[in-house]
Amino acid sequence: MTEMKEQKNASKNKSLGQGVFYRSDDYAGFSKRIIIYFVDVFAILGFCIFFTPTGLSFFYDEFDALMKANLLYAVPVVAFIYLVFIKRTNFGTLGYWLAGVKVVSLEGKRPSVFQMTLRFALLTLGPIHPLIDFIWLAGDKDRQTLRDKIEGTYIVRDWAVPIGQGDITLSKYNLLGFSFFFKEVKRPTI
Repeated sequence: MTEMKEQKNASKNKSLGQGVFYRSDDYAGFSKRIIIYFVDVFAILGFCIFFTPTGLSFFYDEFDALMKANLLYAVPVVAFIYLVFIKRTNFGTLGYWLAGVKVVSLEGKRPSVFQMTLRFALLTLGPIHPLIDFIWLAGDKDRQTLRDKIEGTYIVRDWAVPIGQGDITLSKYNLLGFSFFFKEVKRPTI
């Protein structure tokens, strides 16, 4: 009897907390994620061209090298605001709104600004190429990209409700001779 209690305590000690999981249909799949990606890229570029003073000067003859350089600085700033702060709101980005999805943490809550900042950095600075991210997504049971795996986020339907809870544990993945550990929610075995 005491041995069973020790085993339960040992498994609880390996837990990184409690997380949630959703129905497999509630996770955003490959096609939705591609649409979101392209809609958001065009939204960022469109905003920079049509709504920043530097972008508006693009349509005038006096558009010079300094203005082009300023536009190059505007894109990362607008992208950061859009993909970190706006993406984590209830409305989300234009791509999220059109696809009817939201981003949540493994706990089912809104991700932190830190999580979203690291997710943005992994997208823009690497080392994960978006193509590799989408290839990974196609084979993942929770339809998470590598960025989602690293940061512990899901992209789910707006109205999705968790169907269960489980311990958050570290799962080991081997890829190209490297071992990676990602946080995952363990579903209870039936």
